Amino acid sequence: MRYPAGARRRSLARMKRALATAIALLTLSAAAVAGEISVHGSSTMSELNKRLAADFEKANPGMKVTIVTSDSAQGIADLVAGTANLAAASRAIKPEESAKVKAVGLPIARDGIAIYVHALNKVDALTMQQLEAIFSGKIRNWKEVGGADAAITVYVRESGSGTADFFKERVLGGKSATYASGAKEMKSTADLVAAVAKDPSAIGYAGEVATKAAKILTLRKAAGSPAIAPTREAVVSGDYPLARILYYYVNGMPQGDLLKFTQWVLSPAGQQTVMKSGYFPAK
Repeated sequence: MRYPAGARRRSLARMKRALATAIALLTLSAAAVAGEISVHGSSTMSELNKRLAADFEKANPGMKVTIVTSDSAQGIADLVAGTANLAAASRAIKPEESAKVKAVGLPIARDGIAIYVHALNKVDALTMQQLEAIFSGKIRNWKEVGGADAAITVYVRESGSGTADFFKERVLGGKSATYASGAKEMKSTADLVAAVAKDPSAIGYAGEVATKAAKILTLRKAAGSPAIAPTREAVVSGDYPLARILYYYVNGMPQGDLLKFTQWVLSPAGQQTVMKSGYFPAK
């Protein structure tokens, strides 16, 4: 039976669309294929993820871990979509996110959000109240906290960053809080620290990194209380006011190669890599 040319073209077009859909679905589900482990998310955890992947692959020849760096929100969105089988997040998953996926959170490391200023800034410590006042715009000059007579320039992480969400909740009172007018958004810890290092009036927050370019302030929970640095002891004990947990999230309980990877990350060998990367162990 012969079909009109128009009908054949329409049928062929439908077949092409169906094939394209099938290919797209296979691509989306590729993250779950045995032997492929894909970690998407947090820029704060980018170097940690890369080192964990490299050390795991070295210990397990033939295994492959792919790292895609974006931010915590995007990593979880990719887990929901099926384009990643593991999300890296520098904050706990939100209720609206967990409603879309059977997320299992695995604490893999701890760190402290550090407060960075220019290396020549005379200020060494701030109270949490002063920190809130600076980032919300109530305090706008360094002389109000014992520094030079100079306007404060505020640097923050971008929307979608797990670090930004954590900082807003812990310091500013909620995710809907607003920063001081003129606050400059930065896309990564490295970008923020580099910007602060060049700006004598700057203050910013980001995951702690070893740097001589900028100075890390100590924090006081209240006026008159001890000034606490983001050391291992203070972060693990929770004494440091901005201590936090870094997570891997999976959709349901991990199995197969994904289980092998997550077990390794939490093993003494994996936690040694965590510490070599400048973070603190999960436990």
